[in-house]
Amino acid sequence: MLRIQMMTSGQEVACLEPEELLSVAGDTAVGHVRALKLHLQRLCGHSRFRQRLLQEDQHILADDAALEAPCLLHLVILDFAETSGDDIDRLLHAVEADETTQLEAILQRPQDPNLSAQHNMTALHVAARSGHKVAAGLLLESGAGIDQTDGRGATPLFTAAQGGHLEVARLFLEFGADKDLATASGATPLLIAALHGHLEVARVLLEFGANKDLARTDGATPLFFAAQSGHLEVARLLLDSGADKDLPKTSGAAPLFVAAQEGHLEVARLLLESGADKDLAKTSGATPLFIAAERGHLEVARLLLEFGADTTLASASGATPLFVAAQNGHLAVARLLLEFGADKDLAKGDGATPLLVAAQNGHLEVTRLLLASGADKDLAMPSGATPLSIATRNGHLELARLLRELGADTDMAKGD
Repeated sequence: MLRIQMMTSGQEVACLEPEELLSVAGDTAVGHVRALKLHLQRLCGHSRFRQRLLQEDQHILADDAALEAPCLLHLVILDFAETSGDDIDRLLHAVEADETTQLEAILQRPQDPNLSAQHNMTALHVAARSGHKVAAGLLLESGAGIDQTDGRGATPLFTAAQGGHLEVARLFLEFGADKDLATASGATPLLIAALHGHLEVARVLLEFGANKDLARTDGATPLFFAAQSGHLEVARLLLDSGADKDLPKTSGAAPLFVAAQEGHLEVARLLLESGADKDLAKTSGATPLFIAAERGHLEVARLLLEFGADTTLASASGATPLFVAAQNGHLAVARLLLEFGADKDLAKGDGATPLLVAAQNGHLEVTRLLLASGADKDLAMPSGATPLSIATRNGHLELARLLRELGADTDMAKGD
């Protein structure tokens, strides 16, 4: 029988029959003593690095030493060694360089693995950032805080997810890391994985039960960031996991809006096929079609229109998708909107029409398109400004000539 007692108190910690010892020793590749220390770690809560096992003659057993019953061993739990800034630097360097032999020696001092350097960066954060799984495992074995945060509030799991280090992230999750612990800005590990397009990291986080809709302080969800960044497969994974497809930011921008804004056609298609609200607007009133028209994303605009997006929905200022397409000179988008029945004369709240703003900004071909579509060439603002008067005032002479050739009222232009 193998008996282990605390050196100081004589309290018995464990008593193992030969069969139990064989079971505990298990993998002799790590040494009987090391295996026994791991067993004792589960019993007493102190890492193997702080344990010393002494024979009755006070001889300290090495980790790779063999054990035979019967015998009596004394267990000593060491305090962490005094640590200087240089000691912390050596620990961080060993982790970053993945020098596991040196790391083992440092932890055997024993050195506190939770002491941090600049920005509260711990050795476990460094292992997570570098993707060094073995080093991370040694640090966890030594009692490193799995959920300790750095200066920005990031946990080691967040850091691993940010870097796309799948196996390190899995190790942390298996070790019980808080899968939803967020940074100061509210960013979770799943959110940062979605932002950077780390599909397999996102998958393992969801497998471990990460909250798929947990948003940042500004309301941005993992799906929002996947849509914003154009990460189609991450977006698909989140939707398949039941993510809310219409959950907006505090600004009102939903995933479909931001996909349209950035011109991510296939992500927009996926969202629409998943039932996303095609007309869900921001607090400013801008819809996905509005922002696609404003940015000149022709195929996204076409997709939205094919799914029945409303061409008449205007922003808070009264600007329609056709208005902003004309304003920015997006000829193909303007033509598409007209083909889908957009009102060519629908004005903003200040009375400016698509034709007037095209003339104002000198967009000759858009002006030609609107006129060919029957836009009212003399529709004036309350101030009296007409497309002709404003084109003339802004020096767009060819455009003004076109308006006159097509019969624009020159007297109204003079009146302005």
